[in-house]
Amino acid sequence: MTIGSDERAAVVLLLAAWLDYGVGDPKEWLHPVQVMGWVIAGYSRWAIAVSARRWWRRGAGVLLGVGLIGGSGRSLGNGGVY
Repeated sequence: MTIGSDERAAVVLLLAAWLDYGVGDPKEWLHPVQVMGWVIAGYSRWAIAVSARRWWRRGAGVLLGVGLIGGSGRSLGNGGVY
């Protein structure tokens, strides 16, 4: 019996999840998702404070999303290009 690419991918994913759960990040390390949460909270407070217009807030949300995606790509060292 041979293992197809889908099954192999599932096995690799399960092993990677098991390894991540077992090793994990040390609790004293700053996690990138924490920083993203701080950015989202601060930016949201600022956007709400500076405008009462719904369309402006929506645009600010779009910019936040694009900025977070682009910024997370840059933090990987590849300039945001995948």
